[in-house]
Amino acid sequence: MSAGLEVRQTAGHLVPVRELDKILALAKTLHPALRQWVISVAIVGDTQMRRLNRVYHGVDTTTDVLTFALADDGVVEIIICYDQARRQAKSAGWPIVREIQLLLAHGLLHGLGYRDQRPSDERVMRMAEATIMRSRRK
Repeated sequence: MSAGLEVRQTAGHLVPVRELDKILALAKTLHPALRQWVISVAIVGDTQMRRLNRVYHGVDTTTDVLTFALADDGVVEIIICYDQARRQAKSAGWPIVREIQLLLAHGLLHGLGYRDQRPSDERVMRMAEATIMRSRRK
């Protein structure tokens, strides 16, 4: 399967695809395995994300990002909740585009096998996210 980025936006707010492309390109330089994958990103609202989180994780609340890696097929599906990203960006004091880029980096890392359930794993994942995000400014 050829590598690429597919984006679907159903949240009613458009995120410039070039901003997602930047993060994917940086992640590919740091994690060459991503070069072989098709990355599918869906940006959805709270209602859809809550339903997906309930169906796939049994948790009846919204979340910021879900990742489904079909590594054998070379596809990673990343679902980002625009509404949750907006709340998190406001809390962090930065633009929503930056938060969505961070969530994309987080989703890509999950696709690569990073986990964040244990504090030690979360620290490793946060460092990897920071490396990707720092790279975007160069």
